[in-house]
Amino acid sequence: MQNQKVIDELKDKYKGERCFIVATGASITKETLESIKDEISIGVSGIVYAKELWDFEPTFICSSDFLNFIHFYDKYIVANSPIISTDFIFWQGKYNSQVYNKKLLKLFSRVIFVPWKDPHIAPVDVKSIDDISFDLHEGIVLTGTVVQDLALPLAYWLGSNRVYLLGCDCDSRGHFYNPAPNHLRKEVIGYYQIYAEKFALDGRELINLSPSDIPGLRKAKLKNIL
Repeated sequence: MQNQKVIDELKDKYKGERCFIVATGASITKETLESIKDEISIGVSGIVYAKELWDFEPTFICSSDFLNFIHFYDKYIVANSPIISTDFIFWQGKYNSQVYNKKLLKLFSRVIFVPWKDPHIAPVDVKSIDDISFDLHEGIVLTGTVVQDLALPLAYWLGSNRVYLLGCDCDSRGHFYNPAPNHLRKEVIGYYQIYAEKFALDGRELINLSPSDIPGLRKAKLKNIL
């Protein structure tokens, strides 16, 4: 597992700059990703499919789902982007001997693991800004979606002052790489407002570029900010 020095080096690395969080909703297209290829971006989980489809790789990749490391192994292992996860995933794998093999260990050797904050309850019920953490040393909480679990805390840790959400479709239309219906806990959508409030405390803003309305977030169009 990576040591704290690696996390220290990421602190305020892009202070005052904007950042795009790229989720995997059906609204993500080749044109969307081409338009942000020179921007700071944090992709999540299945974003690794964008490399073979459209030759796009984000600045960072986040994954808080252990099964993703198994299902997407061949894509993760050839990714050039730094991969961020939580040590919960590491230990979840370590104690599952059926899947924790040398191949997975090879992948984990290049993953940056951040702590999972106590108490170890997942998913958390986010009622106020005190229920979430943007401190990658203190540890993150798991809400049930990697955008909130890791991508938003990482964007904050990097020092970004405007964070734009792409592909957070908040519906069941599937992913850009797989049209099979997906499911998102409804309460998670409401958590975004609390994350936005925590950003605002430091004069930063969380902005929605996705087709779905997200309560508490200003909605904008990608073409108007590029």
